[in-house]
Amino acid sequence: MRRIIAAIILMVTGIAAHDAAAFVREPRADVRLDSAFSKGERAMDRGDCTEGIKHYMEAANLSHEQKEHEMEFLSLYNLGVAYFSLYRNGEALDYFRKAYQICMENDLDPKQEVMVLNGLAGVFFEQQEYDKARKLVEKAYNLAIKNGITSQMETLAADIALICNKEGRYDEAERFIRISDGYIADTDLKTKGRNMTILAETYFCQGKYDKVEEIAGEILANTQTAGNDRSLVMTYLIHIYTAKGDYARAYPYVEDAKRLSGISNKEYVFGTLSELYDKTGDYRKALLMKDSVIFYQDSVSKINNRRLLEGANTQLEIMKYKADMESRIAELHERYLIWWFVAIVSVLILIITIVVINRQKMKIHLRQQLTETALEKEQKENLLNQERIRETELIATHQKEMMQKEIELKGRELAATAMFVTSRNELIEDIAKKLEEINNRHNIAEIGSLGISLRQQLRTSADQENMVVNFEAADPDFARRVLERHPALLDSDVRFLSYVRMNMQTKDIAALLNITPDSCKRRKIRLSKKLGLESSSELYSHILGI
Repeated sequence: MRRIIAAIILMVTGIAAHDAAAFVREPRADVRLDSAFSKGERAMDRGDCTEGIKHYMEAANLSHEQKEHEMEFLSLYNLGVAYFSLYRNGEALDYFRKAYQICMENDLDPKQEVMVLNGLAGVFFEQQEYDKARKLVEKAYNLAIKNGITSQMETLAADIALICNKEGRYDEAERFIRISDGYIADTDLKTKGRNMTILAETYFCQGKYDKVEEIAGEILANTQTAGNDRSLVMTYLIHIYTAKGDYARAYPYVEDAKRLSGISNKEYVFGTLSELYDKTGDYRKALLMKDSVIFYQDSVSKINNRRLLEGANTQLEIMKYKADMESRIAELHERYLIWWFVAIVSVLILIITIVVINRQKMKIHLRQQLTETALEKEQKENLLNQERIRETELIATHQKEMMQKEIELKGRELAATAMFVTSRNELIEDIAKKLEEINNRHNIAEIGSLGISLRQQLRTSADQENMVVNFEAADPDFARRVLERHPALLDSDVRFLSYVRMNMQTKDIAALLNITPDSCKRRKIRLSKKLGLESSSELYSHILGI
């Protein structure tokens, strides 16, 4: 999990160096060289790494022929960046090393040495060779300090912090994050978001979940924070809240975490979501997330690896065939000089026959390969469609559950309102009776009119009956569950516990029951003892548990 998180962040910081790759490039007399390099830059800006590699190779060959060492360095360096972007670490390492050799042999600008050292460190980091990566980044960092190269200090310090996280040196990681922050402009919100994400990883690796929660809000509030970094922070929060059992706070981040995560980060996101759903008992979603992890693990490299292996085997067979033919011709030439013409003709016929056969085999193989690719593509599309259907069903189920909860909440609110109306009507009834007694004794017309007016404010018996029904609808099974666990309770006790369950204040309950707040508190204490609780402060949480 941690390897995936750090590798993605390093990709962001490493590839960002591509934007600085042309900082020493000047207009060249050779139009072809300048054009090839510019085309490579535009292709990389579009995200077309394959096209960029083609143009950078052309630029590297032209600059080597013309002894343009600076342009040769930049072309080789950008080739390394392009292959690194395609997860081809071996090729990336070769081109970064060639660029570093050009830099050292021709005494180029120290900025370029810093760039290529950081590129090499990125490859070793991706390969989990953290010791090599740390030595290279520290060398680049010290070189930048020595030569006053402040433009790359924030990236170098942040990369050192990432490596420190991998090696468990978290205090040192925090120190380098602070150093990196010191070189970031106030307006560079994107880089600030990246650094805070690295700091969040530092705290997360240490299990300092409170600190992760503290800075997570600031990271997510920063609109310039990269989408992948936002996804990582959300995934951290989901993991933290799942570990705490606070699932209600984890769920709001689920959809955004899935939507913003990159392809290489989805394995970690889906793994975390699988844990969340497993803990909450939603095993269907948990299984779906586990299936998604396996899907993204396998689908990225299957086709490319197989094609690479087949191409290598074909090339090896051709080389063996050529070697055998050359050996056979040499033997025939030595042994049968007289028959040299016949031998040459025979060999030519044999070669032509083999070429024709091989071409036919290649055509058949190509058709099979295209058919297999089409079938695999169709299968993937079917899997994705099934996943979309499952997600749609899950979303519909979630919406239905939310609507049901909202209906229950409205029922509870109506029940509380019904209790208030009932209490008010009882009070009005008492006042009306008192006024009627006074009117009977003193025969005051105004008091009689006032009593009649108050009685008009009372609801009909049918309304009161509806209020009782709505009150019971707030939670129809509550009384049953309470009495099953505590059969010694009276009906009045259950009603009192219902008020407590609605989180009503002591003074409000006292007003409903026409008792003093102190009497209400004493009743709470008596009921708490009756339920076997040590303190009345535990009453509310105990009722919620029921």
